[in-house]
Amino acid sequence: MDPLDTLSTEHHISPHRIISKFEQDFKCCGVDSLTDYVKLDYQIPLSCYPNQILQDKPFNQGCAEAIVIWIWTELPIIAGIFGSVLLIEIFGVISALVLGVAIAHPTNTDFYYKM
Repeated sequence: MDPLDTLSTEHHISPHRIISKFEQDFKCCGVDSLTDYVKLDYQIPLSCYPNQILQDKPFNQGCAEAIVIWIWTELPIIAGIFGSVLLIEIFGVISALVLGVAIAHPTNTDFYYKM
């Protein structure tokens, strides 16, 4: 058992597991590449291998690059959500201003009685 796995408790997930899951999902290894582990004399984790089999070739792409690629791929969705929230917020501010002005300046009721 890996010593880093002992850090996890019932309500806490260890950083080691989070990084492993991240590397599996994004098919990446290390920050810049798998040489990050080699430089620090760490064993390359199983999460850097396809299907977590040591016989396969490890992922060469670094996770920083994988994140940038993912963001650029998902940018239209992110921008759409951000734009929608922004429009809702602008509408809320304008509505609040209109309501504030309407409350501060009551209408002239004499105008309606003359008609």
